[in-house]
Amino acid sequence: MNRFFRAARGLAGAALVLGLLACASHERAAMVPVRGGEGDRIVILPRAVPAALSGDDGRSLPEDSRWRRIGALAQGDVYRRLDARFVVRAEGREREAYLVESNGRLMGYYLPAESWFVPLSSPVRMPSWQR
Repeated sequence: MNRFFRAARGLAGAALVLGLLACASHERAAMVPVRGGEGDRIVILPRAVPAALSGDDGRSLPEDSRWRRIGALAQGDVYRRLDARFVVRAEGREREAYLVESNGRLMGYYLPAESWFVPLSSPVRMPSWQR
């Protein structure tokens, strides 16, 4: 009986650790919005950029999509798509997403409804923006 409880505790501990690791795929983020006039920067992606999250294979930023800088996070500048709604699959659900760019690299996505930053497994080089 004692072995049963030890095994059950071990399984419960393993489940807890795995649950915490699954939650580590995103982090709380406070976006600082741009002040009036500073967010007027509209940019166009000259080519598609593959940028899938884990479990969301095939996702990319579309060629010729238009984006506006709307704020900043500690991880980089936040851009919202203007010509369509951009969504990613995170935590098993489709969620609206804004891209987060820093020093010419796509770092991940900001999910505004949840105030989450979801990093890419490795940053992706962005093409030069067209203004």
